[in-house]
Amino acid sequence: LSSAEEFLSFLKKIAEHDIKNFINGVDDYSDEKLIQEDTVSSFIQVKQFLFPLMNKNMETISDLLKQLLNVIKKNHTLGEKIALCNSCNMTLQNMYNNIQNRGEVTKKKIKNAVLNGTFTFTCDQKEDKCLVSLQYPSKFNVKYNLNEILDLRGRALLIAKPKNSDMINNKEAEMSKD
Repeated sequence: LSSAEEFLSFLKKIAEHDIKNFINGVDDYSDEKLIQEDTVSSFIQVKQFLFPLMNKNMETISDLLKQLLNVIKKNHTLGEKIALCNSCNMTLQNMYNNIQNRGEVTKKKIKNAVLNGTFTFTCDQKEDKCLVSLQYPSKFNVKYNLNEILDLRGRALLIAKPKNSDMINNKEAEMSKD
């Protein structure tokens, strides 16, 4: 921990964020061999174990060391995982930033598809198939096939789901007050 100061400050910075979607991001980076799945898995576990310690107000160093010892007893390889994450700190930070930006890019794509998109349905009688595509005006003149449309739909649902569950939780809280 003493040699992982930069990594720990990064961990503090993202402490409140859910990083489970990091596993999905590994696929994008694995081709470039920048980061391995075990590194990301270690990162998620390190955050899971250290985050509670970061939030506790320890009165003495002794208290901190006792808590740390309890954490290490639960996960004997924690030190190795911290060292691995520390050695890949910049790559983990870049990956985190790219994943965060990807969410914003996805939101823009969804907005463009909804507001400016044109669906085209074609029937191929020879192949006995119906095809659908989505296109909207942009710099790159992108055209989405059915699989890409469904992927975009899935991403939209994932983005909207937390907002919907927050609304449900708020309504439940209001009902319990009555």
